[in-house]
Amino acid sequence: MIFPNRGIVTIFPTGLPLGNVLILIKSSLPLQASLIWIKKGYKSQLIKGIANNIACTGFFIWMQLKEYTTALFTISDSMYGTNF
Repeated sequence: MIFPNRGIVTIFPTGLPLGNVLILIKSSLPLQASLIWIKKGYKSQLIKGIANNIACTGFFIWMQLKEYTTALFTISDSMYGTNF
């Protein structure tokens, strides 16, 4: 059995997928820091951290949409469809 199947063009793993992982990690840092800022009473820092997280979330969702709309396969194709 050959993986991926013939005719499927794979996505280079250090391109868009790595970027998405880095966005997720970057968005988690201000949220983790927000826990400290709540305890210390830094309301302005808390609001900036949460706004940063929301912005990163929006960018991540946009990148996911870009990744799935440019993929040359659909959710019902071969192995990908059977996993979901």
